[in-house]
Amino acid sequence: MAPPASITSEYFQSLFSLAGKTALITGAGRGVGLAYARALARSGASIIVVLHPTESENGVNDEIRSLGVDVHVFRADLSDRDQVRDLFPRVLAAGHVVDIFVNNAGIAHREPILTYPEDMWYDILQINLSAGFVLGRAFAADVVRRGARGKLINTSSVGGFLASRNTVAYTAAKHGVNALTKSFSTELAGAGINVNAIAPGYTVTELTRKNLHENGAGFLKRIPIGRFAETADLEGAVLFLASPASDYVTGHVLAVDGGRIVSDFEADVVAVDAINEKD
Repeated sequence: MAPPASITSEYFQSLFSLAGKTALITGAGRGVGLAYARALARSGASIIVVLHPTESENGVNDEIRSLGVDVHVFRADLSDRDQVRDLFPRVLAAGHVVDIFVNNAGIAHREPILTYPEDMWYDILQINLSAGFVLGRAFAADVVRRGARGKLINTSSVGGFLASRNTVAYTAAKHGVNALTKSFSTELAGAGINVNAIAPGYTVTELTRKNLHENGAGFLKRIPIGRFAETADLEGAVLFLASPASDYVTGHVLAVDGGRIVSDFEADVVAVDAINEKD
């Protein structure tokens, strides 16, 4: 017999409610970051969205606010070290208290090592790895100063476990994110800060859809579940790591990848035309 709805609701609220919390999410204007913002907002968290200075809001402000929570937008170019250093002080000076920091912003560039642009190498390492260190440290320092608890969630990738051709900087940065997660978790656990990461597999977004459609058959052969991820597939992971349900979890990189990194599975080629056709 199923338990009464009131008991079930109270139980799940105790595990997953984020009411009264504020989450700051970088790269939240679209794709994975926007999915993270939706998930946390639906569980009651107020949202601080960090966008690039030239990036359109694309209605993200109205969309998240329609879920019944407060939304604030800050802008920063995470390739600029000064803007990275200034971001958290600006947020705090505006009177916000950040309980959850989701370090999600990232870029990628595909090119063989022998012709890979040096400037691109440094940009990717700065945005995908170094900015996360600086912002994560600033977040942790404020949590410690307040004597509070905090949740820090990095976005890694299957590229943080595997290597593929023509992605040298991205692969190096995401391996670094995994190491950063473990190092932060070791030092900050005693201060009441849980530090974990999510490693998405091949995920359909507006930026990846064309490449996955054109070149995805080879990727699909190596995914035991047999499809690409939708951004909604990542919502449960970020909610778990942001909520009280994960209070005893730290230093973990949670792969949401359809089984890709743990398997040498290779299936028959699946027709890519049939993948995510609703998009």
